[in-house]
Amino acid sequence: MTATDVSANGASALTTLLGELSTVLHEELAALGARDVERLEAAVARKSALVTDLEAATGKYCRSGQTLPEQWTEVRTLAAACAEANRKSGGAIVLNRGLVAQLIDITHGDRLSTETYTAHGRMLRRDAPRGVGYA
Repeated sequence: MTATDVSANGASALTTLLGELSTVLHEELAALGARDVERLEAAVARKSALVTDLEAATGKYCRSGQTLPEQWTEVRTLAAACAEANRKSGGAIVLNRGLVAQLIDITHGDRLSTETYTAHGRMLRRDAPRGVGYA
C-alpha cells in the first residue's frame, strides 16, 4: 500500500466519521430545542463514541506537526462544520441553563438578578449601593 493509498483511506475514514458526527450534533441540537432528555442522552453517548473513534483515526492517519494533504479538503470542511454545530449546541446549553436558573429563582420567590455588563465587560449590579455623590 502506497502513501497515497493510506492518505485516501484516511480521508475516507475521517470523512465517514465526521459525517456521522455532524448528524449526531444536529440530533443533539434538536433534542436540546425539544427538551427531549432521552434523545439528548442518546445523542451525547453516540457523540462521545464518535469523538473517541475520531481521535483514534486522527492519530492513525495524521501525525503531530504534519499538515493535512490538499486532497483532504472535504475532511477540513466537515471538521469545521462539526465544530460550528458543537458551538451551537454549547450556546443552546448555556441559554437553557440560564432559563432554568431564572425559573428556579421565580419558583423560590427570589428576585431576578439585575446584573448586567458595562461596555468594558465589567459586572454591574443595578441595585448595588452607590457612593455618595454618584447618580
